[in-house]
Amino acid sequence: MTPLRIAFLLALALSALFALWRPSDGGGVMSGVEGRLLDARFLLRGPLPAPTSVAILAIDDASLTALNAFPPPRDALATGLRAAHAAGARSVAFDLLLVGQGQGDAALEQVLTENPQSVLAISLLGEDPAGVDRDLNGDLQADLARSALPLVIGAPQGRPRTMLAPLARLGTQAWLAHVNVQPEADGALRRIPLFVQAGPGLILPVLPLQALRVAGETDVVAHWGQSLRLGDRTTVLTANNEAAINFYGPEGTIPTFSMVEAAQADLAGRVVFIGASALGYGDRFATPFARDMPGVEVLASLAANLIEGRSLRRDDLTWGLDVLIALFVAGLGVVCASRRVPALAVITTLALWGGALGGLQFAFVQGFWLDGATLLATLLTATLCGGAARLMLQRRAAMNLAQYQSPLLKEVLAASAQPAFDGSEQAAAILFVDVAHFTNRSAALGHAATAVFLRRFHNIVERAATAHSGLVEQYAGDGAMICFGLPKPLPRDAANALRCAEALFASVADMNTDLGSEGQPPVDIRVTAHFGQVTAAVLGGARQGHVTFVGDVVNVTSRLQEVAKTLGADLVVSDDLVTAAGTVADFDLRPVGPVKLRGRDAAISLWVRSIPDPSIEQGET
Repeated sequence: MTPLRIAFLLALALSALFALWRPSDGGGVMSGVEGRLLDARFLLRGPLPAPTSVAILAIDDASLTALNAFPPPRDALATGLRAAHAAGARSVAFDLLLVGQGQGDAALEQVLTENPQSVLAISLLGEDPAGVDRDLNGDLQADLARSALPLVIGAPQGRPRTMLAPLARLGTQAWLAHVNVQPEADGALRRIPLFVQAGPGLILPVLPLQALRVAGETDVVAHWGQSLRLGDRTTVLTANNEAAINFYGPEGTIPTFSMVEAAQADLAGRVVFIGASALGYGDRFATPFARDMPGVEVLASLAANLIEGRSLRRDDLTWGLDVLIALFVAGLGVVCASRRVPALAVITTLALWGGALGGLQFAFVQGFWLDGATLLATLLTATLCGGAARLMLQRRAAMNLAQYQSPLLKEVLAASAQPAFDGSEQAAAILFVDVAHFTNRSAALGHAATAVFLRRFHNIVERAATAHSGLVEQYAGDGAMICFGLPKPLPRDAANALRCAEALFASVADMNTDLGSEGQPPVDIRVTAHFGQVTAAVLGGARQGHVTFVGDVVNVTSRLQEVAKTLGADLVVSDDLVTAAGTVADFDLRPVGPVKLRGRDAAISLWVRSIPDPSIEQGET
């Protein structure tokens, strides 16, 4: 399997697993990451126009100062409620838990009686282990039944729960709604359940939804864990009946008026929320536009979302889109990052990142909360897998090309287009090896068998050369030229040449044993070697070159092959090589010289082995 295919399948598998798992919905670190990515989308989009359908009467610092009381007395709340209804508010909802008795209860009860379009908050706690409601208010069950949603399709039966509820005398005059909100792992409030179980057969809506019902939005169809239809507007819910809030902007974006100035506030035709914004209350939550936004403004934002059909969609559809997008981006990301040309890989990968993140932002503006953490993880995975595949392909290509270079030169040639040794003069040893009677052998073997034989012989040459720091400069059919002294000269280059010759003869002897068992005649080789001054050079054209030695030493070594053939010797080396090596190794060599070579005026002293006629000690060849 190719590296690209492995990278492709790995990226698809990891991205699909991450998208299906969607750990950002499970809390913890990934939830925080997704929260920050969602906040970034809000900030990139910017604030929306302030909604005209809702408003806030805030119990702010100015209100507390004017009232000189904390918390404000309930007759002051009654004054604010009367002013809101007098100003034409469609309904008024209190984001306050009016638990127990307080100053001004009678006044508030009177105003609630006069203005039935009012909603009070209730906080639902855990299940009641005794199986009954411990509310201290005998009429609470009836009040809950009156305030509950009449029909929620697919709702479970539910169990009794304990709760913090307003006084019975207040709750009987108003509608009840829950204010149960749960910030996410990073402390931000992004989703609120639109309705919850308040007891067996009792599904209590959240404060903003109840405020809309009281204001006249009575066409409500709820599907447990799926959706809420309010008139002709549908809000898609999570499995926990949560709606994702589409925030309008920073604190104050929702029209807000101080409660002490309620008589002058523009509340006509609006759903009004009365709640605390003063810092002393602590009812604040982190949102994309603010570190601590008053909880009442978060609820008012949700109410505006429901009225305008603007809440974010975070459901099974977006989950499925996350999976499909992850698979598409993973595959395309691997293709982009694995391009062989680095610049093209970078450009296409950056384009993919930009397009994917731009698509994420576009979907957000359209109301789809796609999982940014999944997309980011997919992009990172695909980029890393594609980059790894590209590196593996480049490494494989380099390894394939490296087969055509000596191990001694791989790193040197890979590091620089012009090696440091190019053009340098040095002393070096050159060795030529040739198969005797190869023409006859080739004719007998045929083309295919000859190729097998040469491959076998070349492996012997390569092993012997590499073992003795030699560089096979070239193979020429049945012959080869080995250089000792590249990429840098060594003190034992001459001795290494003799040892390489020794290894060649030993390996050929082993090869002949195998050939004999195969019914082939034995192989005879001729080896010649010389030592002297040369120039290291990189020769060839602009796109194809090779490393070699240039100088008379190369020519002399080649001519010695003719001497070996003439003398019937299998090994001929120059006296210069023997002198530089300081030994004749384990060879039975005898000196011959001086000998004149063809095309060369000066004679050269030689050492030879296997001379059939010992009387031949000098001559011209």
